[in-house]
Amino acid sequence: MLKNITLLEKLKPLSYLHDNANFPAYLKILAPFFQHDYKSASQEEREIFFYNLLYLAQRDLSLAHCIQHNQKSRLAIELGPDSEVKSYLKDTEYYEVVCANSAHRAMDTIRYNPETNTVTAGVKGWLSNLIPADFCTIEILDITAPAGTSAAHIIHNNETVTPDIYTICLDLRKINHTKLDAGPVASIGMKGAAPGLLTIHEALELGTDKCYLLIKNSRNHALTYTWMDYVKQCWVTVHLGVIIGLFNELKRFPESMDPILEYRLKSIELEISTLKVMWEHGLITNGNKNHYLNENKILEVTKFWNMHSTQYAKSKEVLLDVIHVTLEIGRHEFVNDLTPEGIRFKDALTYVTHMISLYRCN
Repeated sequence: MLKNITLLEKLKPLSYLHDNANFPAYLKILAPFFQHDYKSASQEEREIFFYNLLYLAQRDLSLAHCIQHNQKSRLAIELGPDSEVKSYLKDTEYYEVVCANSAHRAMDTIRYNPETNTVTAGVKGWLSNLIPADFCTIEILDITAPAGTSAAHIIHNNETVTPDIYTICLDLRKINHTKLDAGPVASIGMKGAAPGLLTIHEALELGTDKCYLLIKNSRNHALTYTWMDYVKQCWVTVHLGVIIGLFNELKRFPESMDPILEYRLKSIELEISTLKVMWEHGLITNGNKNHYLNENKILEVTKFWNMHSTQYAKSKEVLLDVIHVTLEIGRHEFVNDLTPEGIRFKDALTYVTHMISLYRCN
């Protein structure tokens, strides 16, 4: 049974380490709060998991991000076909296994060749948890997709074509590879997440115990693939957490009491409350594909993926507002790497640029 997190004061922020090599040690401490079987978990356990993730994101965004990606990878494996890796996860202590996960990136060169049924040698960028990872789950494209292709689309004969996307599992204990810490560039914040660059040095046959397919074109299975619900709820949870964390930090300083700022801060607080209500609604409806925001048959109903997309977009917008006010107040603590305020602010700066732009995420 999952427990509610009540305090994290004894845990030094992961970002102070500037890498996540120590993530396994943190995972052992946090196991009682995050270890659960998502498929068979009760509604109460699922809600506790997300409340714990929200709490964690308010205090240590890097650590919350690493927990999220560890869980995403584990769930993808659990929902996938029977395999040696799946059995190993079931039979091994939760904190003794670290998993990494990453969607496709334009910089990635690892591809799937259907003719030879092999995964090509190449690189996979932006893998959080990579350094201590035992397994990773990644998205790769078909070998026919042009270099630098986004997973979202390919322009072919002036038409948008969605490429085939293969989600595969790699057993990093068994394949010839190298891990480069901190990826192609170092980020401003979220140092503890330390997204790495994975290089596979030789082609791998797909369908073995060290490289196998989890699902093809997962986005086409949004109505039946539990993983999609879980991931969307994770993103809005962590977004809400970093917003609340930075806003509460901001309110601690006397500058926030300036009458000129009072209206703006109250307005932001109202938006945060709105996001919280949407988040709580998402907890209740998570996994219910038939649920709509309203049941009015005259008006067009809002489907679950529209709810998540709208909340994700609004989360980015609100986080930008909080960042702007923080910059205007101009406290030195927010740019000092040695202070919790500085870490939290730079984490927020990094997170607001994550994945996709505000103008494309809704």
